[in-house]
Amino acid sequence: MSCPALPGCPSQGDPIEEALENIKDAIQGFMGVINLRALKGIKEKAIEVVV
Repeated sequence: MSCPALPGCPSQGDPIEEALENIKDAIQGFMGVINLRALKGIKEKAIEVVV
């Protein structure tokens, strides 16, 4: 399972409910890194994702 809007943000799980929870965690972690980079002044395009 992956998030097409966030390339490089994969996850997995079995059953599907676990996979969905895992991808939510992966998205939150991914966005956390983007936010840290923004605070440090690293230029990147940031998007807001509600999970």
